[in-house]
Amino acid sequence: MHGSLNWVFKTSNVYPSRDFIRAGRALEIWNNTAPTPWTEGVIMPTKSGRGRSRWYLWPLVVPPIYEKQGFIHGRLRDVWDMARDALLDADRVVFWGYSFPPADVHARYFFQSMAQTNAAVRAPTLINPDPRAHAALWDVIQPRYVHHYNDVTDFLA
Repeated sequence: MHGSLNWVFKTSNVYPSRDFIRAGRALEIWNNTAPTPWTEGVIMPTKSGRGRSRWYLWPLVVPPIYEKQGFIHGRLRDVWDMARDALLDADRVVFWGYSFPPADVHARYFFQSMAQTNAAVRAPTLINPDPRAHAALWDVIQPRYVHHYNDVTDFLA
């Protein structure tokens, strides 16, 4: 669900206007590969198979900010709904590199709510070398226990 990696807007112009995010554009989830931003020629299939099929992709990065509600209840509603559904059904939860920053108030409440709903969220795996991330996870989720790994190599071993 990390926004810095896979949320993109598509535009037909190489240099979109300043308000292209507010222009009613659909948010695309890019699941398979990391798109190269500002590159023309990425093929985004349309549902009908008709119309424009080549677009410029522009990443949407939503940093940990106090007021994320406008994005979440607007552009990112589908993303957060999919995350909720995935966490409700999860039998294992891995937080990889996420540090539960205090400014990410919405995410903190979201994970608290999920921890009350699904026991797997209360027994997560954390991959993060920063001990403050471990402490923040305990503060937010209040888990039964945490499997903590400093890096992916330790986790995979």
